[in-house]
Amino acid sequence: MGVLTIALALVPVLSSVSQARQGTVVTIFGGTDLSDWKVEGADVEVDSSVLRVRQGPGWVRTEKPRGDFVLRVEVRLRGQNAEGGIFVRAYPALSQGQSPPSVGYEIAVRDTPSTGEIIRHNLGGRAVKIDRRSVRPVFEAGGWHSYEIESAGTTLKVTVDGAQMAAMGDLGNPSGYLAFRTQTGIAEFRNVELETMSIPGVGSGEDIIEIADQSRPGSRVGFAVPRPPKPVPQYTKDALQRRIQGTVVLSAVVAPNGVAYDITVIKSLDPSFGLDQAAVKTLRQTRFTPGTRDGRPVPVRVVVEYSFTARF
Repeated sequence: MGVLTIALALVPVLSSVSQARQGTVVTIFGGTDLSDWKVEGADVEVDSSVLRVRQGPGWVRTEKPRGDFVLRVEVRLRGQNAEGGIFVRAYPALSQGQSPPSVGYEIAVRDTPSTGEIIRHNLGGRAVKIDRRSVRPVFEAGGWHSYEIESAGTTLKVTVDGAQMAAMGDLGNPSGYLAFRTQTGIAEFRNVELETMSIPGVGSGEDIIEIADQSRPGSRVGFAVPRPPKPVPQYTKDALQRRIQGTVVLSAVVAPNGVAYDITVIKSLDPSFGLDQAAVKTLRQTRFTPGTRDGRPVPVRVVVEYSFTARF
């Protein structure tokens, strides 16, 4: 039987307050270099504000995992039967030499009406039927097409050139990397933007407190940290059978109403057999006693550690 412990850690940062970004658009590929990206086994170059990925087994991914967002990107395919992929909430393969990912969701990029299809890699999810009778994009071979991918909570939606092409519910991965790859031909990506999600319970422009380094005098005067109840994440059967033990570390913001949002896995233990997902599910369902500043509830970013320890 699995025995679990939990520790709540606070984020040590240099400043005590940072501005909440709600509905803010951030350019994550500026067109000149691959800052904040990591190339893993892919043939990649940056040319004239375009990220060009040639056919091959690898991918180019973000340095940091992402959870909830709206991704907007323009894609062009070159070559006969060229096909690419956009990954969200994905993690690399665990064994060297295996083409990524081992876990994640892939959005197919094709110059055919099947583009936007959501492909699951070792994860659950429920496909949502889309009525495309009223509008369908016109696919021009070799032309630029606009993809919008909304990843929110347990749902994923894909829109291509203004037409919704696919949707999925009951997602099994709470966060992961964004990545691009090309299966055949060449895929080119440009104008890659990420929009943060607007979160209920936090007013527009309200400050999120990043708990200051406790070594700074007076950093916590008038401030009370959020307090969680005792959460009980459950061992999954597969993880228990494999005797997986260790710690999942999550970052989240606790809203003034005590709800945790903007949950990101910052230290993964087990993306394949469900412990990462169990930790996120528990945190998402947890209702904190909210943090306060001068007696007023305020949003506070925290780091939560779930330690999975099994007795066999």
